Amino acid sequence: MKKYLLLAGSLLALSACSKKDDVAPGLQGLLTAKPWRISAYATTITSAGVATTKDSYANMPACSQDDVFTFKNDHTLTVDEGATQCSPATALDSFAWSFSNDQTQLLIANPDHTSPETNDILELSSTTLRVRITTARTNDVKVETITFTSF
Repeated sequence: MKKYLLLAGSLLALSACSKKDDVAPGLQGLLTAKPWRISAYATTITSAGVATTKDSYANMPACSQDDVFTFKNDHTLTVDEGATQCSPATALDSFAWSFSNDQTQLLIANPDHTSPETNDILELSSTTLRVRITTARTNDVKVETITFTSF
């Protein structure tokens, strides 16, 4: 009888230790768990100390507002134009992505550019990805803040 109680106790202990629901996903797990869609996009231009912000999302064509961004575990990012396509020839694009700076930045490698685009991660949860892209230009600084929502 002691053997059965010891075996039953061991099985209970093992099943309690193997719960994976208690483990919080890492940043990669959050990023790759679901596809994303842009839900907000603001652009701020600062020139001569004066900042002007505009709602870039409102100015995006409808064919871009339904784009689907899928980050994969193999560090590829696919961008699918969704149901409303701007250009059927480029309905699906693929890019490389990686984390940098202790996972506070998301780098997106665009084959059309010489260096990857640096996105500062402002927020990453199971439902929201918010990034900031800062570009110093000749006479001003452009800051884009883009919010993605998972679905």
